[in-house]
Amino acid sequence: MTDGHSLMNHSTQQIVDTTLTVKNTLTDTGEWNIDFLIANLPLTTVNQLVAIPTPKDTDGPDSLGWSGTNTRQFTVQSAYNLQQGDYPSIDGNWESIWSWKGPHRIQTFMWIGAHERLTAIWQVDQSVVE
Repeated sequence: MTDGHSLMNHSTQQIVDTTLTVKNTLTDTGEWNIDFLIANLPLTTVNQLVAIPTPKDTDGPDSLGWSGTNTRQFTVQSAYNLQQGDYPSIDGNWESIWSWKGPHRIQTFMWIGAHERLTAIWQVDQSVVE
């Protein structure tokens, strides 16, 4: 898909058959099975999909693949890299905090403060009430 995600993420069905391949979405004549697509996907996704030419036998075998690597094979490293990409990096001069010559507990306190993760007493009291 144009958003780089699996069609499974776009399904309108509660239970998704994860064994389906692209071939299962084609008619016997090799065209997109519009009825099947409309029954299983949002209309905007169907419109994007039918704009793509249907696969031909010369395109190679129809198989599942992991989008986290160029080889389409899953690795723990690729899953870690994909997960890390979901979090924005926090800008800051962290080297100056960790190179500061002082007690480690103060460094940790400064690091937590720089990340704006210090909890005030009133916040603790408020969370207990909620």
